[in-house]
Amino acid sequence: MFASLLTCGACTDLSDTVYSEITEESFSKNPSSINLLIGKVYTSIGTYIAATNPNFSPFYYNVCTTDEMFIPFRNVTKEWNNAKFSDAYQHSWTPTTQDLDKNWEKCFGIITSANMAIDQVNSFDGMEQHLKDVTIAEIRMARAYAYYLLIDLWGDVPYTVSSSDKTSDIKKKTSAEIYNLMMKEFDDCLPLLKEAKKDKSTTYGKFNYWAALALKAKYLLNAKIFLETDRVNPKYADEKTGLDECIDICDELMSPEAGFELEKDYFTNFKAHNENSKENIFVIPFDAVYSKDNFTLGFGYARHCLHASQTPVYNGTVNGQNGFSVYPSLYKTFEDFDVRKNGLNAGPQFDASGKPLKCIKAQMKNPDGTFMDLDFKVDFDINNCDEMSGARFQKYEYENGIITDAMNNDFVVVRLADIMMMKAECLMRLADGQATQEAVDLVNEVRNRSISDPSQYDFYNTSNLTMDALLEERRREFYGEALRRTDLIRFEKFTDMDWVDDIHMDRSKIRTEKYRTVFPLPANYLKTAPQIEQHPYYQ
Repeated sequence: MFASLLTCGACTDLSDTVYSEITEESFSKNPSSINLLIGKVYTSIGTYIAATNPNFSPFYYNVCTTDEMFIPFRNVTKEWNNAKFSDAYQHSWTPTTQDLDKNWEKCFGIITSANMAIDQVNSFDGMEQHLKDVTIAEIRMARAYAYYLLIDLWGDVPYTVSSSDKTSDIKKKTSAEIYNLMMKEFDDCLPLLKEAKKDKSTTYGKFNYWAALALKAKYLLNAKIFLETDRVNPKYADEKTGLDECIDICDELMSPEAGFELEKDYFTNFKAHNENSKENIFVIPFDAVYSKDNFTLGFGYARHCLHASQTPVYNGTVNGQNGFSVYPSLYKTFEDFDVRKNGLNAGPQFDASGKPLKCIKAQMKNPDGTFMDLDFKVDFDINNCDEMSGARFQKYEYENGIITDAMNNDFVVVRLADIMMMKAECLMRLADGQATQEAVDLVNEVRNRSISDPSQYDFYNTSNLTMDALLEERRREFYGEALRRTDLIRFEKFTDMDWVDDIHMDRSKIRTEKYRTVFPLPANYLKTAPQIEQHPYYQ
């Protein structure tokens, strides 16, 4: 982790007191305080991942509502027995679901921090105008990222761009209105950020030109969803809106000038020290030292993915809570020659000396009273679920000496492989779902780098690269990167819920209404803002 990053806010807790004490006089004498000024914005963005509990982060709802992984109620061993976890994988959330409050607060925390920072920069009369304009452009792009999360998760939401707005005065806008407002934001800010382009190493983890450009591409790719006004019976009339421009942006991000490259090793992008990845375009930086023992700052997913018996394997203090399990269909979608499968852990578990690890629950004993060997089972029944049920997520490297609530890995938000696959998707959508040769070449290039058997290269052609095949290839490439829910919605598969049949879930418990592509506005928020109406389909 670069030392300069630690002051940008992604890893440092900047209190409101310190933040508010930045004055025009002190700023003028110390221009480096730009990092301090906007640090709270990036700290707020870090909460997308950092959380006291896994379900208190937007990451959770973008992963555990899909066919990738979830936190099951392990009824045999009495683990994770809480309806708030089943709400996610059964799509049965309501306006009073507590976890949605936490996620709402985190997304609007970014908005609040950005608005405060913009208003404060605007108040500095002595600040050089160009520096002021570029600084504000960066903050506006961070705010645009928050609105991307908000309209993706909730659809129509309250809209504010000033810290002086009172809660009672803020009005709700449709996702289509916010989408169009964000297009204007990009028009205003991208030229400023392009002119101010710097060495990427000095703007790592920030909304530089390339990160902002990738964010716009994300908006454009999902325009058909954001511009839809009927959530109950969506028509998606704007199927091809924005796709030509998205292709142009992807081309720019793939250009030599941008300087991004596919890493030869897929897992380089997810190493404990992945700041040197040539593929990652925008990340949320984390640091184990600065976020040690701080749930609200740390990337602590090792704690939620590992079993307690695995702690000695890494010579650390991580207290594995045996949370996330992988859907069998995700594990089985990989061929053995696909190295991406190594990001999932299944089968018997051993310590560093090769000795079998053991279960720890009283229900998991052999007839002689000894604990069973720990063996993660790919196939399992949600109605008979225990501490060994399900393969486990290990895509992000768990380094030796890992501590309880903090990892050094920077969380990847967007990388070049995604941009390449996005372009392929745009080309196919413009061709009414048919694969062009260019789309085939892009998908094969991404896939080939993870295939250990050269005879299996170039699997796709214009006949077998269907839209369904592309969606499944995206699952293989991007599992655990919090893209799947948005992908399933864009491909109109999210409410099908076919994947629950893998684990023998009772279909009567599943909610499949089309409007569940967005979440209800939290009931607690609506109590503080009576002028904001709940989505009609959740009333």
